[in-house]
Amino acid sequence: MFEIDFTGFLKLHSLHRDWIVTINSVDEKSTINQKLIDSIRVIGATCNHIAAKKYSRYNFEFDYVIMDESGKATTAEALVPIIMGKNLIFVGDHRQLKPMLTSTREVESWLREKFKKEADELENWEDYFNRPSLFEQIITNVEDGYKAQLTECRRSSEEQVKLTSKCFYEPEGDEAIEPISRPIEDEHNLPLAIDSSIFFIDIGSHYKSETDTEKNRSSLNKVSAEIIPNILEELNKHDKVKEYSFGVITGYTAQCRELKRQLNKKIQKVGLKNIRSWNKQEEKLSISVVDRFQGLERDIIIVDLVKSGIGLHLGFLEVPNRINVALSRQKKLLIIVGDYHGIVNAKTTKRLNHEKAALQKYLEAIKPTWIVKVEQLKGLFI
Repeated sequence: MFEIDFTGFLKLHSLHRDWIVTINSVDEKSTINQKLIDSIRVIGATCNHIAAKKYSRYNFEFDYVIMDESGKATTAEALVPIIMGKNLIFVGDHRQLKPMLTSTREVESWLREKFKKEADELENWEDYFNRPSLFEQIITNVEDGYKAQLTECRRSSEEQVKLTSKCFYEPEGDEAIEPISRPIEDEHNLPLAIDSSIFFIDIGSHYKSETDTEKNRSSLNKVSAEIIPNILEELNKHDKVKEYSFGVITGYTAQCRELKRQLNKKIQKVGLKNIRSWNKQEEKLSISVVDRFQGLERDIIIVDLVKSGIGLHLGFLEVPNRINVALSRQKKLLIIVGDYHGIVNAKTTKRLNHEKAALQKYLEAIKPTWIVKVEQLKGLFI
């Protein structure tokens, strides 16, 4: 029989507790606090947070500044860490989301009106709103010896990685992104009628998507908002999904609200216990707009394209950066919901010189067997 002496451990635990209490009680303006800050070799912070007034007294000067997600930072945000370091390492992806000026419709409307009165350098508002980040301006102009591209992806399945590379990176002159082989345990392993990690649920063109109000003009599709909870209900029947996280992504705030409303109705009716509950800290099921999903990942992702109907306009679905993010968050299974023929055949604008959008090329590259009519939805889930 073993005897374990916890005396040493308890002393260390007590010392650690006392140290934490002491540090928390130190006055931020004291000399000892400054010495503690000076002794720390690695500091993590957001661009805006480290610029807060309360840190101004520390005179941060770093040998190296590593800025992650720099492709999404505005020039003003990027300049904050830049001026604090002797050397800069930019890490980002300019093929994903560009910097966002505002997510508030009222602010955007005000900016649009101001732009009409004062702008004289750019052709239109979209040029201003979608202007490149500082990261993109640097990486597209700097010499090859000062930049490198990661060319391996471990997040997703082979077919998902190849499609993403073919439609969003290679056409821009980037190197191909190669999938890394992984064990079968990392695939979704759900008993589906079709062997694939990508599916398109086709809602058809009979219903034309709408907008919520004249003021907001945010797109809305009640058909897809009802279908997605049904997909989750079918997935919920498999015990395997107890281990999986879920994300539902849309590009429109109005649709996000409608999806949450329809999902709550489904939860009240059938529970969706396997999809909603687990013992991990991170959120198991999240519904959000694409702008809040960059940098995140889920085991199973459902993307709601929303737009449907004959003669539809793609709108933001033309923008490859946002679509790239939406279609690359999954680790195991991607389910896209939308009007297949309506989107594939939609005319594009002069922004793309009326050529096919990246999303349209992506959907055309999907194998016909991966496209499931909404009427055949239950047949997909064995």
